[in-house]
Amino acid sequence: MKPGLLALMQSEWERVWARKKTKVSMILFVILLLLECVFLWMMGGISFYSAEQSVYLNSLNAAPFLLREMAIFINMIVIPMLAADSFNGEYTSGALRNVLLRPLPRWKLVTAKWVVMAVLLLIMTALMMVTGIVFGLTMLPPVMSVSFLNTSTLGFAGAMGYTLMFYGTAYLVFLAVMGISAILSTLLPNAILAYMATIGVIIGGMYFVAELSFLFSAADDIFKRLGGLHTGADLIVISILCAIITFIGVQWIWNKRSYLA
Repeated sequence: MKPGLLALMQSEWERVWARKKTKVSMILFVILLLLECVFLWMMGGISFYSAEQSVYLNSLNAAPFLLREMAIFINMIVIPMLAADSFNGEYTSGALRNVLLRPLPRWKLVTAKWVVMAVLLLIMTALMMVTGIVFGLTMLPPVMSVSFLNTSTLGFAGAMGYTLMFYGTAYLVFLAVMGISAILSTLLPNAILAYMATIGVIIGGMYFVAELSFLFSAADDIFKRLGGLHTGADLIVISILCAIITFIGVQWIWNKRSYLA
C-alpha cells in the first residue's frame, strides 16, 4: 500500500531533523536571536527603518526590528542550506534512491518536502516574533502607544496587529526564497552549487532587478509596504507568485527526471 501524504510528511520531518546541518542551523538561529536582543539592548534600544531613519525601540515596536536584524541570516544561510540539503543532498548522496525504490508518487514526496520546509520556517518565524515581543515588553522602555513608518498612532492591540502583519509578510518572503533555492537545488548537480546559485540570485536581485531587492533583507520594504510608501510591484504578490511557480517547477522536474539511474 502506498503511504499517504501525512505519513510522507512525518518521514520527511524525521529525516530533516536527523541531519546535522538542521540541528546546527537551529542552534545557531537561537543563539543569534538571543545575541541580537542583547545587541539591541546594549545599543541603547536604537535601530533603523533605513540608513537615513533611526528609531528608538520600546515595549511595542521591538519585534519588527529584531526581524530586520535576523532576515539576512535566514535568507542567505538558513534557507539555502536547508533547501539544498532537502532537494539536492539526498539525490547526490544516493539516499533518495532508497526512498524512491518504494512505490511512492513523486508529487507526494515533493509536496511533503515543501510542506516540512514551510513548517520549519513558520516555527522559526513564530519563535522570532514571540522573542521580539517578550524582549520589548521586558527589556525596553514601556509605552502605551507607538507609531511605525508612516502609520497612525497605535495602542497595544494595534501594535501587535502590525507586528503580526509584518511577520506574516516576512514569512511569504521566506517562502519565496525557499522556492528559489528548491528549484535551483533540483536543477543543479550538487548542494554546494545550489547554495551558491541561490546566494547569486538573491544578490543579483538586489543589484539588477529592483522588484527583487527585498529577497536580500525584506524588512525595509515591508516597513514601506505597511506604511503605504512602497512603489512598484507588490512584494507580497511577487513572493506568492514566486512560491507557487517554483513549487510547480520543482514538481514538473521531479516527475520528468529519473532519480533511480
